[in-house]
Amino acid sequence: MTDKNQEVELLPCPFCGSQDLMLDSLGDSDDWFVSCNGCEIQQIANYTREIAIERWNKRATLSHPIPHSSDWILCPERLPAQHSTVLFYTNEGMTEMGMLSGEDWICERTAPQDEPIVYDVDSERVTHWRELPPAPSSKEPK
Repeated sequence: MTDKNQEVELLPCPFCGSQDLMLDSLGDSDDWFVSCNGCEIQQIANYTREIAIERWNKRATLSHPIPHSSDWILCPERLPAQHSTVLFYTNEGMTEMGMLSGEDWICERTAPQDEPIVYDVDSERVTHWRELPPAPSSKEPK
């Protein structure tokens, strides 16, 4: 972990597990952030130094590792096409099916004989996404 002034204790990245982290600020301002050099995830730079460290470490203990698959795409690298149904993964360890509509992630759930429930998921919570896998074959396995 590198820091402009001194060493501090930061928990590993909650998204990729890397310990190659950087605590930095925007120029001479008091807008601090933590970023990961492993997966290039970064906090929004609008915290004091102490709060940036506290929030990074708090998030790191609450988050869950991403599912192990090369099919998952990191959101900062690329987003899905608008209104395409995909699976997405949140920093709370939830996998959801939904779509990106503008800057919002929209999900819909339907229970048998119930009206559909439509809800938004905050974009800042979504870390990864992937295309839906192919539907199962109608042929029974031999």
